[in-house]
Amino acid sequence: MNYTLDLCGGTHVKNIKDIYRFAIKNIFSIGSGIYRIEGLTNVGVDSIVEGLVGINQEIENLIHKADSIVTTAKNEDINVSFHHEINKKVLGSYQDVINKRNEFSMLQKSVKELEKEVSRLKENQVLSSMDSFYSLIENNTFIQRIDGFEMGQLKQLVDNIALKTPGGLVFVASITNDKVMFLSKSLSSKYHCGELVKAAAQICGGNGGGRADYAQAGGKDIDKINDALDYVRGIVL
Repeated sequence: MNYTLDLCGGTHVKNIKDIYRFAIKNIFSIGSGIYRIEGLTNVGVDSIVEGLVGINQEIENLIHKADSIVTTAKNEDINVSFHHEINKKVLGSYQDVINKRNEFSMLQKSVKELEKEVSRLKENQVLSSMDSFYSLIENNTFIQRIDGFEMGQLKQLVDNIALKTPGGLVFVASITNDKVMFLSKSLSSKYHCGELVKAAAQICGGNGGGRADYAQAGGKDIDKINDALDYVRGIVL
């Protein structure tokens, strides 16, 4: 091919027809306006699938993640499903690389959508069980330990209870991943949520703080969670 320019070394032939088979393996930028194209010829074309090992593993990891999300959700009485059929068709060209990248991208989006759906259903669970939490309101205050919720759902729960305790206080303790989290919300000048969560967190070997109307903090010693709640009750009730 008389109009080509070789920028680097490689396999050369007298006539391009001697290459017989050719497939692009990879294309990537190595500088401003400079690209490198890697190709395979003849029997080497059959090895193009070897370059897909990494992305195939990433696809397997995503499927495993999705299966784990579904299993965890079902254990929490949330019914979701997920299925992905891996594309095993091999064309023996760069199109295989493109197809795998597209498959990986689409699978990523599907797993993210699955996570959003599970989160939405969990929030619905929280909303549907609010009456049981409202029954624990005492003297316009709610000071309780609540486990089994992600931080997003816990914040939503605190917000909902706060609507039922105008001028009062909401203080929640929760154990997540072997750590204690404290959340507090109040629209009353009688309470300073930042100071309350800080004091509770310090009892559990942690620290934190926040605004007077809303705050969160964390601690490490989960065995002290009841002591922290009793301390807050002693101040507030």
